[in-house]
Amino acid sequence: MMPPIGVKAMVLSSSRAKLTWTDTTRSSRVHDSRYYVVRYNPKLARKQRFVNSTQLTVQLFDLRPDTDYEFSVKVIKGQRRSTWSLSVFNRTLEAGNTIYPCLLDLYS
Repeated sequence: MMPPIGVKAMVLSSSRAKLTWTDTTRSSRVHDSRYYVVRYNPKLARKQRFVNSTQLTVQLFDLRPDTDYEFSVKVIKGQRRSTWSLSVFNRTLEAGNTIYPCLLDLYS
């Protein structure tokens, strides 16, 4: 099987990213049991995380702020599996300030 192509990683916040890709072997009229495995990890880290999806997109919610990530995808259909797609890289946003002032005095 051919690996997914056109993998894109769009950072949505300091802890979230959305991945999309194209599966050139998938027909829009045929629904089969294929699914996709997304591999992601901070760049140069040894520990990898995985998430499965039956769609051509997935959102990741547990990312670290201000961190470079590596993402890749493979397709699995029954006993057949593709190689990993080309890796893409993106950096999560910095964590925002979560402390809000309790009292404000407004003067006009």
